[in-house]
Amino acid sequence: MTAKGMFCSQIKMIVISVGLLFIVLSFPKSSKGEDSMQTAADTKKIVEERLNSMQQLRKLGDAIAIYADSHEGKYPNKLEEFTSYRGIDLVWLMNNVCYIGANMTRETSPDKPIAFDKTMLSKGNGTVVLYNDKHVEFVKPDKLETLGIPQICQEPTAKKQENNAGPIVLKVVGPDGKILADANVYQYFSMQDGRRQGIEYACDKNGLAALAEEKIFKYDWQRKGVVLYGLYESNLAGFIDVNADDLGKEMEMKLTPACRVYGKIKSRELDTLGQKLDWSNVYVYFNNQQPLSYMGQKGDFEFLMPDGKYQLYAYGMSVYGKQEEVEIKPGQKELEKNFDLQADRLAYLIGKQAPELQKMKGWLNSKPLSLKELRGKVVLLDFWGTWCGPCVQAIPDLIDLSEKYHDKGLVIIGIHDDSMNSVKDLEKEIDKLSKERWDGKKIPFAIALDGGGRCKIEGTNLTSSGATTAAYGIQKWPTMVLIDKKGKIVKEYNRGGDTEVMEKLLAAEVNDTP
Repeated sequence: MTAKGMFCSQIKMIVISVGLLFIVLSFPKSSKGEDSMQTAADTKKIVEERLNSMQQLRKLGDAIAIYADSHEGKYPNKLEEFTSYRGIDLVWLMNNVCYIGANMTRETSPDKPIAFDKTMLSKGNGTVVLYNDKHVEFVKPDKLETLGIPQICQEPTAKKQENNAGPIVLKVVGPDGKILADANVYQYFSMQDGRRQGIEYACDKNGLAALAEEKIFKYDWQRKGVVLYGLYESNLAGFIDVNADDLGKEMEMKLTPACRVYGKIKSRELDTLGQKLDWSNVYVYFNNQQPLSYMGQKGDFEFLMPDGKYQLYAYGMSVYGKQEEVEIKPGQKELEKNFDLQADRLAYLIGKQAPELQKMKGWLNSKPLSLKELRGKVVLLDFWGTWCGPCVQAIPDLIDLSEKYHDKGLVIIGIHDDSMNSVKDLEKEIDKLSKERWDGKKIPFAIALDGGGRCKIEGTNLTSSGATTAAYGIQKWPTMVLIDKKGKIVKEYNRGGDTEVMEKLLAAEVNDTP
């Protein structure tokens, strides 16, 4: 049995045991045989319902984690967005789940979460809380009313070191139990254009690696479990779960023959449009965590993994992401898995007239604007949200960009998704960010609050938050769209490398604009 299989079996046994204990304590004793038979039947039914609940919540946790990873950390707004995820029973979730929250640490009690991100409403009577490590818990709605949950997501804080238990010592061995001198153990192993990334722990000649507490458990949420990846001479690989309870212990990590999992990420739709996939990334999910990734500009990927079942999630520039399950059989040497990703809506809009701004709830720093009245100007649309860390980090750069190029004809419009009730609420949040994150800088350009709720993205089964946001097919934040003086979309703007493109557009006469 694989490590993952053993883990799942243990979880099932724990759930069954807890369920049985709860039922034994809850049901009155009876001396009648038929009452005992009825109690046993009820017990079996309740245990089955609990097992199904656990399975559905874990699958939902995986799906939310994958969604967030492919959308710059943003969590979805509706359960219907998971129709494409295999094994999720949306009917059950709709009937049993009331709210879905996110961005808590595992050290946080469900009664006192430190942060609560966007919520997804359904018809149910419970609350699913997704932790940073993709762990899932069930919370009753009556507790939610008295929590006073803040709306701003908080970054996990460093854990104060309170014990001297010593490091976790890993003894890395091969399939025959013999030590593997000079093996490597990684935390968050990734490949970027052929270069290894991540925290590396090198084993000594005795196959031992010491994992210091302050390094491996830097954040609170990591203390309940981290998946480590071991690799030896490109032919043996393995995974192991460690947590804070393992501090001071010596643990054995067994590496077994590795299978080369490889493939190519492409998009025939992008090829048809005459565009290329500038970069792509693939995540490997194991035990509800993401220990491996491969990012590059050539569209290829390659992993070395032991036998077992895994989830691969591929995504990239100008495409929508896709999740696939793979299974490596014992003794299997190679497994090829290719992805053909769907071009996103914005890719289809390149070179075409930009969709008009629509259904805005309101504006800050400006009267209502339209792209039609801005013809003759170069327009940069910044699709963002105050809930999005990278979006917030990008604002100072956009402020500088506006100050530098506004007088040369650049108009920046920040389009906040439809996750705020009113412009007044958005203004308060922006003022707070200005003080806490932007050194008091004020946004000088126009900010529009999108409206219209969840709107379908044309040509897909996806939705996005806000009519204008959906019209541009936005599924990752921030996304910046560059529009020329004729009102046509030039490209998705890369603030780190497209300044020259912008300057050429600003210098061009309207009739000379491509």
